[in-house]
Amino acid sequence: RRLRQLDAGGRLGDDVQRSGPHDLQPDRDRRRQRPWPVRDDDDGVDDPRALVAEMRTTSAAIVASYSTVAVECTNTALWARAGGLAARNDGTITTSYAAGAITGDCPAGVKGGLVSTSSGTVTASYWDAGLTGIADDNDMASPEGLSTSAMWTPTEYGGSASDVYRLWDDQDVDGDGAVDADPWDFGTALNHPVLKWGGLDPADQRTDYDADGDRLVEISTLAQLNAVRWDLDGDGAPTADNVVAYFGAFFNPVFNPSGVGFCAPTEDDADDNDCLGYELLNDLDFDTDGDDSTHANGVGDSDDAYYNADDGWVPIGPNETPGAATHYRARFDGQGHVIDNLFVKRSRNYSGLFSALSDAAVVTSLGLPDAYVGDGQGTVGMLAGANRGRVAAVWSSGSVTARGNVGGLVGAAQATSTVVASYSTATVVCTQAGAYRAAGGLVGANGATSTIAASYSTGTVTGPCGLRRVFAYNEGTVAASYWDTTQTGIADDTENPPQPPEGRTTAVLQAPTDYDTVVGSPGEAIYAAWDDQDVDGDGATGDGDDADPWDFGPSNQHPILKYRGLAAAPQLDAQPDTAPDFGTATVANKTFQNGQPIEAFQIPAAGAGNGVLRYAENGLPAGLALGTPTCADARTVCGTPTADTAAVTVTITVSDSDSNEESTDEDTLTFTVEVVTPSAAISSPAALAEATLSNATVTVELTNAAFEAGVTSSSFTLATNPALPGLSLS
Repeated sequence: RRLRQLDAGGRLGDDVQRSGPHDLQPDRDRRRQRPWPVRDDDDGVDDPRALVAEMRTTSAAIVASYSTVAVECTNTALWARAGGLAARNDGTITTSYAAGAITGDCPAGVKGGLVSTSSGTVTASYWDAGLTGIADDNDMASPEGLSTSAMWTPTEYGGSASDVYRLWDDQDVDGDGAVDADPWDFGTALNHPVLKWGGLDPADQRTDYDADGDRLVEISTLAQLNAVRWDLDGDGAPTADNVVAYFGAFFNPVFNPSGVGFCAPTEDDADDNDCLGYELLNDLDFDTDGDDSTHANGVGDSDDAYYNADDGWVPIGPNETPGAATHYRARFDGQGHVIDNLFVKRSRNYSGLFSALSDAAVVTSLGLPDAYVGDGQGTVGMLAGANRGRVAAVWSSGSVTARGNVGGLVGAAQATSTVVASYSTATVVCTQAGAYRAAGGLVGANGATSTIAASYSTGTVTGPCGLRRVFAYNEGTVAASYWDTTQTGIADDTENPPQPPEGRTTAVLQAPTDYDTVVGSPGEAIYAAWDDQDVDGDGATGDGDDADPWDFGPSNQHPILKYRGLAAAPQLDAQPDTAPDFGTATVANKTFQNGQPIEAFQIPAAGAGNGVLRYAENGLPAGLALGTPTCADARTVCGTPTADTAAVTVTITVSDSDSNEESTDEDTLTFTVEVVTPSAAISSPAALAEATLSNATVTVELTNAAFEAGVTSSSFTLATNPALPGLSLS
């Protein structure tokens, strides 16, 4: 009759969830014994409860137990009750707690954080006022609701009168009349107590939100991305005044009895559970209403979750001058994913996804397509207003606007900032004149000890700022990095010494199909150093993913990133859009013989476009095909006609590999094809002389032919009457 070490998990009943182990000493009346959480609206029991429904005898007891069940009451009657641990207590509750949300239609006065109605005894037992949402229990003899931080802070039982858990190691848990010592594990000062009595494993009661063991907290929602602002050092422990909001984003606290997640220990320190930052598990999109609107044009959508009265996203981190450890200072690994449609429209300094990145920050393998960061004062960029850390393999597109120190990726590179293997196609607009106001396609201002390497930009840079370039104001190091002079409209760097002369035309930047392709005159391999960079920041170059971070595609495409899974499709969509073009190329009209293999021919190659060009045909007669796998390559026509066909028009359409399906993003050329029946075979010269030929191939065999020695040349002539130009014999 005495239940111990009950570990009930999962979904039990309709809406009530149970997680975490507990020891239960239930009502000894079997008819009222309900050890599993149930919500039953049809059997006469209207009391939602987490651990038990009712303890109606004085001998009933709950000791050294807890519940984090979410309890929902669905009855509005005054006698309906809802409690975090039990709905009614006529017995004894000792050294236990509840931390699940209490919601629903029950009147406020009968919702109890621990119990709803109690005529029994409650000793050293509490509810989490923050997580339950219950400020006080009307029927409790003393105020036993504690804040989340008050329940978290103790790391031991304690011995003074002010220690809330001082009685928790001196209880008869198993009911044998003897005291059972040390049943609880308090963990760190950032979790609720969990049980270790009777072999219960505390680790099983804590949510590991680092499932892959890389010590990075996993982000799968915008709410979780938003919660990063409360943990700027990335250790998984939020600031004290944002505990509930933080853990409410990363997991519903009612499913996590410890109250805090943890990361995997390091190999050399089994006790070190600190997290090192965050990683994306999937793409995120600020177009939350799913209407496929883009924010790159600066127009917000009031139906989106982070519209915020047209102010948009609040940058992560304080709006103040960054220091070594004042802003985000941990790893942020995009894992090849994108954060789409970022919308920030705030009149402030230090604006972007992050306000700034401090010295220890590392942001890698991330895309920011179709973003808008606008109305900024100064030091504004798509990723961050300022960077003092490391940005590697990050790209952006859209538009960014500010008064100065504005960049397509970073507004200002400060301290020992590094931007490597990154690019931006974003439009950059500076809105205020000034000799030292900077606007750059990639970085607005690059400080004296900052480095930009193996990177580029293609977006236009406009406005009255005195300095406008891919890195508008440069006092630091820029290596093997370029801007597109054709797309940006900035032809040279004469206004901005000591900026190195690294502007290149679109044609030159697109022409290479690998790192070592030599282009231009007198000829240079402009990307030769791009596979020899320390992208991952481990101090080594050219190893692992560092060895080949770029995809150059065909010779009509700017390089795009493939580092650690960055997808090609959104990057191709973000490239400066150019339509494929056949130019002046033509294809001669064709006549083929039915049943005879044709001599394969190629469609002329189109130029421009974005990425791999796709060729399609419409109108080829039966038996003929364009492209692989039937023919040798994408532009070859081959095959054997299978039926006579009057002259038909064949249309060849070329399109590119971005997602722009507009008809203007393609080109066509046409020619005619006719298929005829071949002429009958001719068996003798006499028959040939009398024959009327149409679209025929004539083979002449010479037998027993004699050639006169010493004659310098001899020739044979195939004559037709009337004469046909172009006929010859060889």
